[in-house]
Amino acid sequence: MRARSRPVQARADLAPIIAQVVLEHGPKTSGPEETIAWALSTWPGCTVEEAHRAMRIAFELHLLDVIVPAGR
Repeated sequence: MRARSRPVQARADLAPIIAQVVLEHGPKTSGPEETIAWALSTWPGCTVEEAHRAMRIAFELHLLDVIVPAGR
C-alpha cells in the first residue's frame, strides 16, 4: 500500500504582514539594515527578499500617510 503524499501548500507572502507590523509596532532602529535584521530574526521563515519588499511597502505606506493625512 502506497503512502499518500500531502499536497504542498504555498506559504503566504510575509512582506505585507511585516510592513504593517513595522509601521505599527516596529523597532526603533537607526536604519533600514537594522529593521531588516529585526524582521529576519522575528520571522525565521522570512527571506531576505521578503524583508526588503516589506521595507519598500512600509516606506510607501508611510509616504501615503504623510501625503494624505488620516481624516482628510
